[in-house]
Parts: sequence; C-alpha cells; structure tokens
Amino acid sequence: MLNATGRGLTDRIAVLDTRGQGRLASRIKWLTVENFSGINGDKTMNLHGFDIRADVHSDTLHILLVNHRPPQDPETGEPLDATIVGANSTIEHFQTEVGSDAMRHVKTYADPLIQTPNRAAWMNNHSFVFTNDHSGKVGLVSSILHAENLLLSNIYVSFQLKTLKILTDILSAESLILS
Repeated sequence: MLNATGRGLTDRIAVLDTRGQGRLASRIKWLTVENFSGINGDKTMNLHGFDIRADVHSDTLHILLVNHRPPQDPETGEPLDATIVGANSTIEHFQTEVGSDAMRHVKTYADPLIQTPNRAAWMNNHSFVFTNDHSGKVGLVSSILHAENLLLSNIYVSFQLKTLKILTDILSAESLILS
C-alpha cells in the first residue's frame, strides 16, 4: 500500500459461474473496466477487498471495491511519499449485469474518514459500511495498532443522506463480516 513503484498493475475482478458445467477455468470471466480512469489514466486499481449486492428487481450487480491508490499531488499529479502522507485509499462503486463481460464505474468515494479501509459491505440499496484497519494513515502509533489489530472504526455511508459518519470504535475488523 505504501510502495507506489512496487505496486501491482494487474489487479482485476473475475466472476465465477458456480452453476455452470465444465472445468473451473472455463467458468471464470474476467471483467473489463469501463468509465474508470485509475491513476493518471492508467486504469489500474490496487484492490484490497470487495462486496457485491444483487439487485432484487433486475440482473444488476453492484460492486464495492476497496482501492488503495498511491498518493499523488492533486495539482501536479506527481507521486507523493506514502510513508509521509499515507495511502490515497478510496471505495469504488461499479455496476455490472449478470452474464456481462464488463463492469462500469459508478462513483468513487473519497473522504477524510476513508483512511485505511479494509472491509466494505453493503447495508442496503442506499448505504454501506466499511472498517478502517489503522487508527491513522501513517506513524508509529498506526503501525503498532495495526500490528495488534486494535483501535479500528466502523464508518457508515448513506447515498440518500449524503453522509459519512463513525458508528463506533471496535476492537477487530473481523467482527464486521456481514452475511
């Protein structure tokens, strides 16, 4: 997350047809990305986690992706030292249709509360939650707390209310697994 030059440039999303017949490899479909520029137009993503919500009234699938982009100067586009400023993490919303070969970018969620997102999970059609797995983007305290898996936060995002708010401090990101 902090090494921009060593980051992978091939992260992508695949869909597995769990009901199909034949070899596993023949049932995997790699999705192309539409309407997403990535960093400086390179279309790359640095994925960490995801959640998918199926629309109950159609074949539409809504995809949330945790994207740990390398930090860059907003005016010049020049890379910044992530060990000093931290990651440039976002949560990306994509949409696809069952059987499609592509996913279309809907929205990027970027906010000071989105510091070190680990898990994202849909709550309903209009909101999701995520956890920050560090108490801050950089620093010794952040490193220690990350090593001990302590002092995390749940954040609630509502599209309708256009708000982000902290729900509560928790002790472990693992408690946010929603089924």
